[in-house]
Amino acid sequence: MIFSDEIENYMEGVVDDEFERLNLANLYDEDYLKDLYCLTMNGLPAKYVRYSLDVKINDTPEARAKLVKQVREAIAKGQAALASDRRQHREAV
Repeated sequence: MIFSDEIENYMEGVVDDEFERLNLANLYDEDYLKDLYCLTMNGLPAKYVRYSLDVKINDTPEARAKLVKQVREAIAKGQAALASDRRQHREAV
């Protein structure tokens, strides 16, 4: 059985919201954004759900604030990794 069409990682929506709030699409090119999105998602725990609306309705403001804080920290770490351009250093080795 394949359920992937019915299950999503709730954190993707939180990351999408934060990217939009930070207006990142107007600050960086598409390649940077894709790299940043991957680094951000890899820095977060997965939170798989069937219905993201259920999570939004049942989340407390404190729980939502905690998720947003985790996302902001993951974005900052991703930006730092891209700023140091670790890929370029790895290719030189």
